[in-house]
Amino acid sequence: MNDATRKMIQVEGLESRTLMSFGGFGGFPRFIPQPPSDAVKADLATIKTDQQKLATDHQTLAPTLEADRQAIADAIKALDTQLTPLRDELKKDAQTWRTTLLADLKAFATDRGDADKLAADRAKLKADQTAARTELQSDAKAIRDLIDNNTAVKDARAKLATDSKPITDDLAKLRADYEQLAKDVRAQRDGSGTTTTTA
Repeated sequence: MNDATRKMIQVEGLESRTLMSFGGFGGFPRFIPQPPSDAVKADLATIKTDQQKLATDHQTLAPTLEADRQAIADAIKALDTQLTPLRDELKKDAQTWRTTLLADLKAFATDRGDADKLAADRAKLKADQTAARTELQSDAKAIRDLIDNNTAVKDARAKLATDSKPITDDLAKLRADYEQLAKDVRAQRDGSGTTTTTA
C-alpha cells in the first residue's frame, strides 16, 4: 500500500468512524426519546446542518485532496532509486529469517524426547525471533525514514493536511454535536432538564 492510499484511508476512515459511531451520515441515533425535548431538537438541527456542511466540503475538496494524494505518491515514486535497495534488503532479510525460524521449529521435532536439546532449541528460537524482529524493524525504519525525511514528501503531506482541515474540523464539530446530543438525551431521560447545546 502506497503512502497516498494510506493517507486516503486514514482521512476517509476517520470520517466513517465518526459518523458510524453516532448513527451514520444523514441519520440520527436510535435512542432519541419521543417527543424530544427542546434541547434535543436543537441538537438534531445542529447535527443536520453540520452533516450537510461536511458533505459539501467533502464534495468541494475532493479534486484538491485527490491531487494532494497523487502529489504524495509522486514524491515517493521519485525516491524509487533510493528505496529499491532498501526494499530489496528487507525482502532478503525477511526470507533469511523465515528460513532460520523454520529450521528452529523443525529442530523441536528432531529433538523430541531430549529435554536438554529441547531447552536449547527453545532458547535458540527465542533468540532468533528477537534478532529477526530487530533486524526487520530496522530495515523497515530505514525505508520509513527515507520517505518521512524527504522534503518533497513532507511538503506534499503538509499540503494535504492543510487542505483537509475543513473536513477535519467538520468531523470534530460533528463529534462534539453528538456528544452534546447524548448529554441532552440523558438529561431528558433522567428528568434533570436540559444542558447547554453546541452552537
